[in-house]
Amino acid sequence: MIPLFTHNDDESFNRIEAVIKKSALVHNYKVIQKLCPNQKILPMIKANAYGHGDIWTAKTLAPLPHLYGLGVATLNEAITIRKQVSKKTNIIVFSGALPWSEEIGQACYRYQLTPVICTFNDWRKFSSSSWFKKINYKLKFNTGMNRLGIDVCMSSNIIQKLEKNRKYLPSAVITHLAESESPNSAISLKQKKTWKELTKQFKNKFPSLCFHFANSGAIWNSKSWGVDSSSQIIRPGISLYGIRPWQKASRKNLIPVMTFRAKVIAKRKLIAGEKIGYGASFKVKKPTHTAILSVGYEDGLHKALSNKGHVWLKNKPQPILGAISMDMSCIQCTPQTKLNDWAELFGPHVDHWHQALLLKTTPYELLTSVSNRVKRKYV
Repeated sequence: MIPLFTHNDDESFNRIEAVIKKSALVHNYKVIQKLCPNQKILPMIKANAYGHGDIWTAKTLAPLPHLYGLGVATLNEAITIRKQVSKKTNIIVFSGALPWSEEIGQACYRYQLTPVICTFNDWRKFSSSSWFKKINYKLKFNTGMNRLGIDVCMSSNIIQKLEKNRKYLPSAVITHLAESESPNSAISLKQKKTWKELTKQFKNKFPSLCFHFANSGAIWNSKSWGVDSSSQIIRPGISLYGIRPWQKASRKNLIPVMTFRAKVIAKRKLIAGEKIGYGASFKVKKPTHTAILSVGYEDGLHKALSNKGHVWLKNKPQPILGAISMDMSCIQCTPQTKLNDWAELFGPHVDHWHQALLLKTTPYELLTSVSNRVKRKYV
């Protein structure tokens, strides 16, 4: 009789994985806290915590000091996390409560979620409903990014309504920055001025009201943005995961939380003139040792890195050769390379910004492109 085989998620079968370090996440949180010691922290864990795993990230961050709450984009994200995280932890839904409806109100009430009201039409519906007196909420204003946010010209109307309902003030008034990495650009200067005027309006009527706008870029430029005086809460996103907010920003001792890596599954020595991969887009000019990695564009290694990206193998960078396919890719290697060696696709040795700029994108897309097929290994 052939014995039954039971697969218990044996790690030896992992040909590709994202190794995610708790110590790095906590370290980055502390780095950010020291940059703005007077502010509460509202980490952004939307999009599956930028690919790191929202439940794991939420549970790791929930007990930390100075935490204000957790930020997500959608109601489904919020509900999934709430089922695993105590209602003592605030969960703020930044765009998923738009457009406002009775069903959204019921979900926010049931799961104790804080919706962000982003349009004046939604404000009218929300403030005239029973949920206005039952749910904590935030008001978002458009100060120049022109994406979501109530038009600032409607602030007086909203203030009048709130003066008649002082028991039901928003938990915060917020906005979003378009160029936080450039605090002296034209759009940033306009946003600063608009935000100052807006907050003054609200503070004159409601002195205890909370305000916030500071994302990772503003945290790095906290003095230029006046974070101490005008943002009682900070909202780190990309920096929390160990990546500087823009290419030339200081690292400030951040540690990448995720190491995306794949195993060598085959080796080959090619002679001059041979070609590699679909379309035969790379021609070998001299005898070259190559390795096949168990990773392709379905896993999150972008096809556009074909023939121009690199990986980290055996303590040195190695170029990607030929077209990246759905499940595999080819790199140059040394004769010492062995089967099952791990090659780092990005992490502490392969700079996210370098890879992102080759793709004409940002590290945000790199992280969130790591697919569900890739095993997350939490250490």
